[in-house]
Amino acid sequence: MASFEFEHAQNGGIGMRIVAEGRYEVYNACIGALGRLIWGELPEEDELPVVWYGFDDGSLAVALMNEMLYQHQLNDFCFSRFETERIDEVDELDEKVWKNSSRQLKIFGKAYGVFDPEHRLPVHMPVYAALMPRMKFIRRADGGYEFYCILDDVGGDFDALPAELQ
Repeated sequence: MASFEFEHAQNGGIGMRIVAEGRYEVYNACIGALGRLIWGELPEEDELPVVWYGFDDGSLAVALMNEMLYQHQLNDFCFSRFETERIDEVDELDEKVWKNSSRQLKIFGKAYGVFDPEHRLPVHMPVYAALMPRMKFIRRADGGYEFYCILDDVGGDFDALPAELQ
């Protein structure tokens, strides 16, 4: 089972740490923790298929979180959970942009939550992006995984969050 914690990041934003036994659990926990930070507990009335890319596990986790934030902005989808179905190595690169990379990771999964076009759900902590600086995705000595990144909260009140999220 994965665990997560949030902290004030040293130079601003919110630090998010995920510790999990398996690699897929890290991705699932990233989306679940991010949704919990933003909205708290949510019903899981709707699902959204998600396919996204990254160049390694860390960039994939950050890109996946940013894709879910984009889905909220574009489609009013408030997410609470993610299930990774599979991760493939693919050669579908934009050669003009990524000349030094040979492969990408492509994640397939489903996000669960609720569509909220009337914006009825209260936002506990606005998050605008998951950031790459200081990001890490490592294999731990115990065989598990640890992921850390900074979330751009642009003025949210971290101290007003429920104690279980601090």
